[in-house]
Amino acid sequence: MNIADKVRQAGVVGAGGGGFPAHVKLAAKADTLIANGAECEPLLHKDAVLMEEEAAALVKGMQLAAEAVCARDVVIGIKARKKHAVEAATEACKGTNVRIHLLGDYYPAGDEYDLVYEVTGRLIPPAGIPINVGVVVNNIETFINIAHAAEGKPVTHKMLTIADAVKSPVTLRVPLGTSYRDAIAAAGGLTTNDPVLVIGGLMMGQHTDDLDTPITKTATGVVILPRDHHVMERKLKPAKAQAKIGKSACDQCRYCTEYCPRFLLGYQVEPHAGRVSSVTEQQIILER
Repeated sequence: MNIADKVRQAGVVGAGGGGFPAHVKLAAKADTLIANGAECEPLLHKDAVLMEEEAAALVKGMQLAAEAVCARDVVIGIKARKKHAVEAATEACKGTNVRIHLLGDYYPAGDEYDLVYEVTGRLIPPAGIPINVGVVVNNIETFINIAHAAEGKPVTHKMLTIADAVKSPVTLRVPLGTSYRDAIAAAGGLTTNDPVLVIGGLMMGQHTDDLDTPITKTATGVVILPRDHHVMERKLKPAKAQAKIGKSACDQCRYCTEYCPRFLLGYQVEPHAGRVSSVTEQQIILER
């Protein structure tokens, strides 16, 4: 049985939030393989912890994946500020064909378009994916799960960060299906009587007040905030109300566009146009 089949049987999917079946990526052919360890969401640290604790498994998983896709350049992308993770990964890479690429401390360094350009100098076509330019990208945890799959171990647990309105913010490993309620209890319990969970992080996550929501393979962490926190007050408003706030606050200075990482790479992304366009129209602009 080849590694792609073992990965499929082990149920390995993209652990950074995307959930794409890992065995499908292993069936592709690419000259470059990248482990995405940028971890841009504020307060979430599960990838950094994994690199510190399981760097050897990370490197092993990358080597197995590189062999499957015929990649010659094998790279771990890590923000330079995550010093302990960098040290652990650098030590694990010694004597192997895996190298470290240090990333800047900015958002969104983990965006695949930006990451692929930073590592290879190649631009993914608009609305394209990394394989279009000969690159395969996976999350740190995905590669670790690939290493475990090679030993016949299925994906049964998930590493995630529990942050903010808990007594002891922590990054921990839990069985799949564990409720956020139980994970929060492991973090010492709540410090607010009216919590809202932002699953996946404040920038790109989804919110819910259901503490019994189960933890899945794509979970990266949860930020808990009081319902009356100004961030939650904004997130809980209807989409039309949020759009009106954005339009009223925007004076068309274009700074958001001029400093947008994708715009700087040459993509036709103009965030400032969101003031005069609907959410749907702006999404079309972003996907061009």
